[in-house]
Amino acid sequence: MKAVRTIVFAVAAQSIVALSAFAAAVAPCTPGVAGENVIPVQDSQITYCVSDFGWSDTWLLGKPANSAMNVDMLSGDDALNLSYSGGLIGSGLGWLSPSMDSGTLAPQVVPSKWSVITPVHSTGANSAESVIGDADGLHITLDTSVIGGGVQITMAIKNTSISTLTGFELSDYFNFHPNGSVIPNSQLGTTSMQNGYIVTTGVPGPSFIENGFMCGIRAPDNFEVGPASGPSAVWLDVGNSVFNHNAGPLGPGDNAGSLGWNLGNLAPGATILFAVGKNLDPVLPPVPEPASVWLMGGALAFLGYWRRSGTR
Repeated sequence: MKAVRTIVFAVAAQSIVALSAFAAAVAPCTPGVAGENVIPVQDSQITYCVSDFGWSDTWLLGKPANSAMNVDMLSGDDALNLSYSGGLIGSGLGWLSPSMDSGTLAPQVVPSKWSVITPVHSTGANSAESVIGDADGLHITLDTSVIGGGVQITMAIKNTSISTLTGFELSDYFNFHPNGSVIPNSQLGTTSMQNGYIVTTGVPGPSFIENGFMCGIRAPDNFEVGPASGPSAVWLDVGNSVFNHNAGPLGPGDNAGSLGWNLGNLAPGATILFAVGKNLDPVLPPVPEPASVWLMGGALAFLGYWRRSGTR
């Protein structure tokens, strides 16, 4: 018990220092509502804004100096959720981020049991990293990379406690706006589940930016397509660990999707590695590290991603 209390205190103390000393949103990124850092990860094609918690609600083409919702494909959310059993506090609703748009097109406070250990920071020309933790002794290192027109987030989920934690399920909630995030253009997406991918396509015309998809390094165990707001919103189901396996298509409208992966149990000192991709198929390094569980199932073949000029 003393060891667990020490972990809780260390995580809380590091979090307070990190948030008070560094909390900021770097342009063209927009802030959350819980004091988290949000920074851009860029290459010549896109700007993807990511927070300490791996959350984003800003995804722009090119390298603009300022955010503009008419060219923002993600003033919905890309938000990670991790549920599990055991520990002192448990996972709650599972949301890593304390901010989510939740179908409102603007950040809202959501319940989160996670705190910042290492604030998000650049690790290269087109990459960033952060570390978060909870009072059950879980640490997650989040690495975000922009590759061409796509984004990969790699997670190393480590159990630093003295107890086995069980029933891990990782989910990624994806609310993409191919015609931009200004109403009524945010209502023009059609979302479906296709061969293990959440796919959102837009309506051709002056407001069209690009179509988008989200996937993991292996086929999902659970999925859902549905509305981004209202009593049957997908994000509500994800927080309750409920997936209705509706594949769609649904739209045009402001719709969303989520994929879920069962990751099993995590013994003391063990690590699970996983990755998700947006507009690209994610990969992990080919050589496992000791004491790691590699979930390498491999993403399913897909037709690639769509750009402004059409399907590649």
